[in-house]
Amino acid sequence: MERSATLVKKNLNNPITRPPQPKLTPRQREALYFAALGLTNKGIARKMTITPETVKKHLTDARIALQATNRTHAVFIAASTGLISAH
Repeated sequence: MERSATLVKKNLNNPITRPPQPKLTPRQREALYFAALGLTNKGIARKMTITPETVKKHLTDARIALQATNRTHAVFIAASTGLISAH
C-alpha cells in the first residue's frame, strides 16, 4: 500500500504524468478561494460584489470543471492542485 502511495505522489509531481489542470475562470477561482475560507455564498457575494446566485453559478461551474462531487470536494481539489492558495 505504501509503495502505491509513493508512486501516485511521484507521478503527481512529474509534469509529464501529472493530469492537466482544469481551466477555471479567475472568478471561479476567487469564489473557490473564499469558499475555502469558510464564507457562505452570501459572504462570498459581498466580497466579490456580485449576487449570491452568481456565486452559486461560479461554484457550480467550477465543481463541474473539477469533476468534484460537492463544494467541499471542489475546494479540496482546487487547493491540492494549486489552483487556489491560502495567500
